[in-house]
This record gives sequence, structure tokens and C-alpha cells, in this order.
Amino acid sequence: MSNVIGFPQPAATVHINDETMSLLASDQLIYRIWDLLDSTVEIIGNPNDPDSRDHWQINQQEAYGNSLEAQICARVLVRRIIGVEPREIQREQTRRLLAACGISRDGGEA
Repeated sequence: MSNVIGFPQPAATVHINDETMSLLASDQLIYRIWDLLDSTVEIIGNPNDPDSRDHWQINQQEAYGNSLEAQICARVLVRRIIGVEPREIQREQTRRLLAACGISRDGGEA
């Protein structure tokens, strides 16, 4: 019973979102993005490798989480450096590409 009573309290939960990532400096965000992507490549492994194949489902979930966190870091960094939401840039690039190809956007967003 004494082990349960003296059990350390968990640290406060840190939510991974734009707000918390905005607290990091740009160089920290850049490194975090690289670290997450590097870890993701390592986590995913090779599905043809027996060691990786046995843990493929778990690895895929962890890689997805890393990818989401890297995306948040990158979004914050793009917004900080360029001053525009990345999705707005993406929509404008798509609009220009479609216009250059002569493709009409009748009917709104796809």
C-alpha cells in the first residue's frame, strides 16, 4: 500500500497543437520536424523485413502520430516565416495550376 500512496503524480499533459508549438523558436521547430520525420522513417521500417512486419500496425500508428506533430510544427513555422496559412498557399497554387491548364473550377471546391 505504501508504494501506491507514494507513487509520483504524472506531469501535466501537454497538448500538441498550434498554440504549444508556437512557443518554440524557429530553430527548435525545424529540428523537431527533422527529428519527427527521421523517427518516422525508422519506425515504419520495412514491411518485408520480418522484424518490422511483426510490429507494422503499431509502427504505423506511431508514425502517423509523428507525422501529425511534424505537420503542426511545419504549419506554425510557415505561418511565422511567410505570414500566411499554408492551406491558403496550397489553394492558391492549385487555383493557378488549374487556370494555367485551362481547367474550370465551376461548382466550387472539390
